[in-house]
Order: sequence, then C-alpha cells, then structure tokens
Amino acid sequence: HKGARDEAFAFDRTASRIIEMGSTAYLRRARNARSKRVGDVLLAVDDDVDVDALFAAADVDGSGKLDEQEFTALLEELSEKTRGHRNVSRLEFELARGSLDANRDGLIDLSELREEFYHRKLK
Repeated sequence: HKGARDEAFAFDRTASRIIEMGSTAYLRRARNARSKRVGDVLLAVDDDVDVDALFAAADVDGSGKLDEQEFTALLEELSEKTRGHRNVSRLEFELARGSLDANRDGLIDLSELREEFYHRKLK
C-alpha cells in the first residue's frame, strides 16, 4: 500500500532528522548561527556611533539607567539602522542585556554601554 510506504518514509525521515539534530556538528552550527544572528544588533553598529547620544535618546525617564522597555527601544532602533527592521527577539534582548549588564542589576547604564563600544575599538 502506498499510504503505508509514505508513512514509513515519513517516519524514517523524521528519525533521521532527530538523530542529526542531536549530533555535535549540528548543535555547533545552530549555536554559531544563533550567535551571529544575536550579535547583529550590537555588532553591526558602527564603532564611531555617538554612544552618549544613543543612550540619552533611549533614557526616556532620565533615570540614567535603561530599563527593559527603554533598552528594547534602543535595540529596535539599532536593528532598524543595521538590519532594516525593528524586530528584536526576546533571545536577542536577553543576550544583549546579559553581555552589557556588568553589575547584573537588570538595567543598562551609560558606562556599561560605553564599555561595549570601547572594547570593540580595541579589537
């Protein structure tokens, strides 16, 4: 029966794909692709960006720290400039905040943002 053969083929293909997805090579490719995608938001920004102006524009409440909403808006602005769209995934947000938030208070201050761009100029 053709239906039984189709089901057997689909099962074999699914099993093969699951095995492949568990391989070290597959996981390494997925991790590298995710790192590149996440890095795009911050890494694609020109090194000579006016960090102070960028921060001031995002710090809507004038607190000197970017909360989740303000930092998301900053990332969306950078995404639009570098990628042509404002879509920033939750994963991108979390990874960007995690890499910038040196004191782990959940907020981004100007010195933390400056530090990101300062270290990039040294590389």
